[in-house]
Amino acid sequence: MRGLEISDHFSKSISLSKKTVQIVYLDDASEVIKYYKMRGGIEAMFRDYKSGGYNLEGNKANTHRLTNLILLIAIAYTASALKGKSIKNKGYQKYISRLTEPKKYVRRHSDFWVGLYGQSWILAWDFCSGI
Repeated sequence: MRGLEISDHFSKSISLSKKTVQIVYLDDASEVIKYYKMRGGIEAMFRDYKSGGYNLEGNKANTHRLTNLILLIAIAYTASALKGKSIKNKGYQKYISRLTEPKKYVRRHSDFWVGLYGQSWILAWDFCSGI
């Protein structure tokens, strides 16, 4: 046993060999599910920041330039995520990307990814349908 690792304010993670067990300190199951879904969204955001082409980890800018870069990335990320949410709400996501991988229940692409790459697909679809 590697010990206790506090993962957030409401739970603790215990690693037992290769399995991780979450101990939750909330009474209501719906609250647990709500916070777990938020955690999944945060992990998707970090994945997008690392592999979304921003190269934030490899940047060697000074403090002022890095702060400006992070602000610019936050604005671009928000705009793309909102566009992706709009595309999903219109029902286009099922044409743009696989919703889930086989035998997995987690969505494959974040709102950010759908907003970033989905707009290109929609423009191509409109162009091809007009031919």
